[in-house]
Amino acid sequence: MTWKTCNFDFLILLAREGVSIRDIAAVFSATPDSIRGFLRLRKSRIKELRKMPPVPQEDRYQIIQSFCESESNLQNVRSMLDGHDIRFEDFVAQPFLCLIQPPPVSPAPRVYNVEEYVAQFLSERDKEIAELRRQGKTLSSIGECYGISRERVRQIIRRYNGMSDNPVPKPTRRIQRPKTSERREKLVELCQRDCLTYQQIGDALGITKEYAAVLIYEYNRTAEQPLKVCVKGYHGLSDEVRRGIVRERRKGTSIRKLSKRFGVSELAVLKVLGKEG
Repeated sequence: MTWKTCNFDFLILLAREGVSIRDIAAVFSATPDSIRGFLRLRKSRIKELRKMPPVPQEDRYQIIQSFCESESNLQNVRSMLDGHDIRFEDFVAQPFLCLIQPPPVSPAPRVYNVEEYVAQFLSERDKEIAELRRQGKTLSSIGECYGISRERVRQIIRRYNGMSDNPVPKPTRRIQRPKTSERREKLVELCQRDCLTYQQIGDALGITKEYAAVLIYEYNRTAEQPLKVCVKGYHGLSDEVRRGIVRERRKGTSIRKLSKRFGVSELAVLKVLGKEG
C-alpha cells in the first residue's frame, strides 16, 4: 500500500463521510489496525474525523478523480460500493453519508403503570401474603398457612415492596419490660424478705447480677434503710455448704453452676475445692 497524497486525501474523505473502518481497509487492501495506525501517526482518529462536516463537492470531485486514476483503486471502490448496493455515479454525485439508509427506528418501549407492572410479576398468593403481613401476622404463621418457610415469606414481601407503591411496613417490636417503680418495689421486697446474693436477685428480676448491683447502689444512696445483700466469701461458709460443694463437684457440676446453686462467688468455690484437694 503506497500512501501518496491522493490516497491520504481519499482516506480522510471516506472517514469524514461515515464509511466504516472495514470498508476503508477494503478500499486500500489493508487491515483495520493498519489504517488506525496510519491515522495515529498523523495525529488523527476515526471518531474525530466523523464529527467533521463532509468535504465540499468541488473538492470531492478532485479527490475522487485523483484516487481513481489507478484501475486497481477504482475496482476497490466499486467493490466496496457494491456491498452497499450503491452505484459509483451516485457516490460521486453526493457524499457517502447521504447514500446510506438510516437505521430503522426501534419502537418506543412500552410504559407500564404500577398496576400492570405488579400484576405481571406478582401472583395472587404474593398479594395475600403481603396483606397478612400488613395485618401483623408473623413470618412463621404465614409460612405455615401456605406451606413455605419463613425465609421464603420474607423474600416475597421484599419483592412486593420493591414493586408496589404501598409497601408493607416493618412491624415494630415492643418488649414488655417492667416499669421502674414495679421493679424497685420487687427489689426491696426480695432484699427485705431473704438475704440473697446479687446473682439470685438478678435471676428473680430477669436481669444480670451487675445490673442488680447498680440498682441496689442507686437505691441505697437515697434510702434511709439501705438494702442488704448476702455476699458469702470463703470464710463465711459453713461446713455443710463446703461438703455440698465438694459433693456436687465430684458429680461433674461446673464452677459457675456451683456458684449459683450455693449463692457464693466462684473464687470461694475454687478455694473450697483447693482446700479439700
